[in-house]
Amino acid sequence: MAFFPVLERSENELVLGVDDRHLDFRISILLGALKDKKRFRSRRYDRCSLSQYLGARLSRP
Repeated sequence: MAFFPVLERSENELVLGVDDRHLDFRISILLGALKDKKRFRSRRYDRCSLSQYLGARLSRP
């Protein structure tokens, strides 16, 4: 993903995001494991979850 830098990476999760002056933005892509791995030999995951987080940065005068 060229428009959001990769902040964290693990075997089953990828976290992308950017921090700005007034807003923090994160996207998490989480892969779920198969229960019966013999059924799909070429795939390790059968679910994909996408989450987002927006955090406002409040500045004091």
